[in-house]
Parts: sequence; structure tokens; C-alpha cells
Amino acid sequence: MTTEPEIILHHIRNCTSVLIYKGIKFLIDPFFTPKGYYPGFELSPTLEGKKTRIPLKDLSTPIEEIIKDLEAVLVTHTHFDHQR
Repeated sequence: MTTEPEIILHHIRNCTSVLIYKGIKFLIDPFFTPKGYYPGFELSPTLEGKKTRIPLKDLSTPIEEIIKDLEAVLVTHTHFDHQR
């Protein structure tokens, strides 16, 4: 007999994840902008960090699939990448 896992975590990109807990789907810290949309962090200790645009990678999963059957959104911190 097999049982479904109680917790499933899918890391999407940066701090964005999907957590399924006891069948309830949560989206954590959505960051859906295209790769390179924002400038790098001004407070980066290196010049390269300031020149590197974020997010660093394209989304690994289509947005429609990420938000399908979503029941809650959790935002763990607030700054520009979670305000859209």
C-alpha cells in the first residue's frame, strides 16, 4: 500500500516555491517577472552583483501551471519583486 507524501516542495526560482501540505497548495513568494527584468542589487558587495540583472533564470514552470489549483499565497518578505 502506498500513501501520498504529506509535504511536497517544488522550488521554482529565487525564493518562489510551491508547497503542497496535506493536499493544500500554497504559493510562496511569487516572482514571475521575466529573466533580467530588474537591475542588480545596489547593496551588492561586488560590482558584478550590481551589474547582474535579476531574476537570473527563466521560470522553470509556466505561470498557469504554478497557479493552477492554488489555495493560498504566502509572502515571507516585502520588496519590489513581490509587489506585482
